Amino acid sequence: MNQTLIVFVEINYKIVYLCLSFERSGRHSKEHGTNLCFTLPDSVHLSGIFFIPMAKIITGLYNIDCLELLSSINDEIIDLTITSPPYNLGDKHHTGNKIFNPYDDFTDNLPEIEYQNQQIKVLNEIYRVTKDGGSIMYNHKNRIRNGVQITPYEWLLKTKWTIKQEIVWFNGSQNFDKCRFYPMTERIFWLSKGIKTNFINNINQHDLIKDNAEGTNKEHKRSFPIKLAQRFIICFPDSNLIFDPYMGSGTTAIAAIKEGKNYLGSEISKKYHDIAKDRIKNQILTLELF
Repeated sequence: MNQTLIVFVEINYKIVYLCLSFERSGRHSKEHGTNLCFTLPDSVHLSGIFFIPMAKIITGLYNIDCLELLSSINDEIIDLTITSPPYNLGDKHHTGNKIFNPYDDFTDNLPEIEYQNQQIKVLNEIYRVTKDGGSIMYNHKNRIRNGVQITPYEWLLKTKWTIKQEIVWFNGSQNFDKCRFYPMTERIFWLSKGIKTNFINNINQHDLIKDNAEGTNKEHKRSFPIKLAQRFIICFPDSNLIFDPYMGSGTTAIAAIKEGKNYLGSEISKKYHDIAKDRIKNQILTLELF
């Protein structure tokens, strides 16, 4: 069976991994084992070594700011991005009747113009690293601040992306403030780099998706479900490298693994990064490695 030895290394925060492919037989037996020896410079930190089937090469998750990660990525290598950034909702978020602070490492409460400029910068960086014809599924929502609705179109129209479609996600996550009709939907904006894409509606999906939001280990209360990310990956069958700059608890990575794709992402929160690492590790352990 074709096997790939993946060696993860970190060099000045640059994404580097070595792939050595070879034929291997047997299952951990001394008779059929394979020994490989190599040395790395002292300045290179070894992150891990393991064997996986060639179709399951994993590229990694980094506990750094997304713009720092993006600055280290070459142009036009990402096929598809699936992401949901912080919504700039303030220090306290509402889900149903529960009020909570969702983040431990930063406050989700920037001045609105600063937040929008930040999103434009991130989106344009993702555009740079995306292949021609690639896409991003950008999950956001209409928000109310100071009694006025703010739509993501306010900054999406200022980016380099082509807006292909708006999808309504009915997620069952309520806010019971009686000052308005209860909001129970979010939006997923399909943005593309150019007009032509490799999108195929293989699942006969309409533009209203009803999937309940998922919590993770009673910590990440607002993550989109794995099956939602899987829907999008299936509709871009030629996509190989799936990116998420706001990885959260690892949903996009797990969906990518389930669909036999490579993933790459960042998560600035140490708490959520560690949760994501554990979930990804558990998902990888379910794969047949040999």
